[in-house]
Amino acid sequence: MPCLISEPASRQASVQIPVETAKTFVNSLLTFRCTRRATAGCARPRVSSNIRRQMDDWASIEAATGWSIPENVRQGCVGPKVVTIPAGRELYAAGPSNKERMNWGAFEEYDLGWYLQGNQLDPSWYLGNRAVRIALYEYSVVLREPTRAIMSKVAVQVGAPSRVEPFKFQYFTPVGLGKPTRVRLLGYLEVDGRFAPVSDDA
Repeated sequence: MPCLISEPASRQASVQIPVETAKTFVNSLLTFRCTRRATAGCARPRVSSNIRRQMDDWASIEAATGWSIPENVRQGCVGPKVVTIPAGRELYAAGPSNKERMNWGAFEEYDLGWYLQGNQLDPSWYLGNRAVRIALYEYSVVLREPTRAIMSKVAVQVGAPSRVEPFKFQYFTPVGLGKPTRVRLLGYLEVDGRFAPVSDDA
């Protein structure tokens, strides 16, 4: 029976690869790997969890209500969610003398200063190009039936007075909460943006 004896490794034929060819192959492989890593890093920009959650909240709200929520409304809300306000609830707001409807509502404040901070009122919303001061009033509305609305915390507004109280809860609906009733004069908004409250004995 024939005996099979393999050749020593030193006598086996070897394949010789030129040094330059080997270098080119290695460089190409490294470039390919780096390109893949860079592309993977750029393909999915990071979005903070808070921003993503806010986007999901508004998408859910619009899908549930059929409402189209303007950007300025979104900027005024923190942690929005859809709720049903029971009938009989009284809500308050502040505004100029020509306020004819209430899309926003919250609980009553003590005076003009608390409304400015709690509701985060920016003077530029009311002044425009006015040359005379304007009066600001407190308004209220009593819900006659259960009302669907967006409940949220009041977001900080750049032009509003700094808040010293905790976040205030508010309600918003694009269809309106009802026709408001003027309750009392809170004070005046001067042309330079200052607020002048009405004294208690006025």
